[in-house]
Amino acid sequence: MPELSIRDDFSYLKNFSTRGFFDFLKKNRFLAAIVALSIMIMYGVKLISCSYGVDSDLYLEYKKYLEWISIGRFGLVLLQKICIAGEVFNPFAAIFFSLIFLFVGTLLFTYLTNVFSRKLDSFVAKLVFALTFVSGAVWCEQLYFTVQAAECIFIMILVPVAVWLIFNGFVFNRKCHLIAGAFLVFFMASVYQGVLALLMGTILACFILHCDETRCSCSRDYIILCLKILALVFGSVALYFIVNKIVTALDSSRGMAYLTDSFKISSPVQLAIYLYTLTLGNIDCINSLVGPVIASHAQSGNSAFENIVESSTYANWLLIPSVLAFVLEALRNSKRNPLYVCSVFGFLLCIIIFPIVSGGSVPDRVQYIVPFASAFVFVYFLGSISRRKLWVCTCAVLLVENFFYIQRISSIVYSDKIRFDNDKRTAMLVYERIAEFTEDNGLSRNIPIYISGKVNVSRTSNYICGGDPGNGTQGSFSYGSERRDNTCSIISFIRSLGYDLHNDAYSMPDGKEPDISDLTSFPGKNCLKLVDNEYILMKLSD
Repeated sequence: MPELSIRDDFSYLKNFSTRGFFDFLKKNRFLAAIVALSIMIMYGVKLISCSYGVDSDLYLEYKKYLEWISIGRFGLVLLQKICIAGEVFNPFAAIFFSLIFLFVGTLLFTYLTNVFSRKLDSFVAKLVFALTFVSGAVWCEQLYFTVQAAECIFIMILVPVAVWLIFNGFVFNRKCHLIAGAFLVFFMASVYQGVLALLMGTILACFILHCDETRCSCSRDYIILCLKILALVFGSVALYFIVNKIVTALDSSRGMAYLTDSFKISSPVQLAIYLYTLTLGNIDCINSLVGPVIASHAQSGNSAFENIVESSTYANWLLIPSVLAFVLEALRNSKRNPLYVCSVFGFLLCIIIFPIVSGGSVPDRVQYIVPFASAFVFVYFLGSISRRKLWVCTCAVLLVENFFYIQRISSIVYSDKIRFDNDKRTAMLVYERIAEFTEDNGLSRNIPIYISGKVNVSRTSNYICGGDPGNGTQGSFSYGSERRDNTCSIISFIRSLGYDLHNDAYSMPDGKEPDISDLTSFPGKNCLKLVDNEYILMKLSD
């Protein structure tokens, strides 16, 4: 590999190290304390009253890694095998380590951007960046899926390390760093594919900051550097897909259409709705007018409107003006440097690339890049303000908004606790009703059961429908549509709470729906019946 002439431009990369990170923490102890306090305010309730739902209940019952291999997450299965000793899953431990990883990752991203740019030299700029990053709704989504939370947040920590390895490897001709960087990209993709947008967005953001600091030109060396970085990242991702094909072929679990369904081009309307929920949908006065219109279209069966989320929190509503300010400032600084301009628009594309290819329903897991992207454009915007009074006012607005979002996330997490408490009470009543029915009718406790419908979540004045970020309404008894078969998940949840339910889930023949017309809804006395002396049918709802 030829020696690059841009080594001097990247000499500051030597400041990125383990020792440098600990020195950064020592100098910013107050910042670290605020981040830790924010995490405790948002997610601390999970440490004393752990809640879990979809996927976690199934794992607690069956002690198997679901079908993660069949959806391309063989790295996640590997981490689970390493981390879950004896396949005994402890939700409290998972949440504890998830929060530790979130704390470290927030500070590591703050440190990385501080190394690449002096825009984060001030304490306030670091605080804005850190608080915006840590209050991202995507972390609420990950913590809801307790059984994979620690692993999926852990790989977020690897992103700054991978970015440094890639830049350092190419600039200073260190092949061991390049191999390690390529492996991290491959490994992270095998754990959670959504991290790829965050990785590319971080690389482009760091390059933008570098161009600002050094005023580099579009020289041959820089063009070669950019091409090499793209080749390494895309090569590692291509290797992941090849290995994934082999692993999936060797895996004995049934295949899933998960990846196929997730990679379909979204319509312009679907993308517009996603961008609305990402930004303007978080302004209550606007959502009170626009939200009901979108919701009415969704209820009418218009698939383009399916994914509207009530009262959800995606990103700071200041993202739109900050992005516009970022683009204008970046273009002003570009000095007609094509690489700089491409990096700016490539960074913006990373924010929406996964929603574009997510098909009809844009899941929250595609938002992995949003906390970093929001934090980056806020700080970049701050760094471009030269007037002191305007800078102070902007900082005040950003900090107030950050504290508002911290409170909003904590409300969603608390709402999920209410959902979990309701599910526990429902589980007790369902268990008692099944036990009473089998005893009264002299039936075996091992007779299969099929549970039809779901329990609609009752909302109190203290309850926020978390929507998909944190799945505030999604528990074992409230998951999916009325006709969705939740029997396995419900039985697993009841058993995970310690109830000795012996009934296994009855597998309904394909295309056949149970006749529940003569049953009353749970918890009515006539919510169960014996069908053909073969299985028990239970009706949760109409």
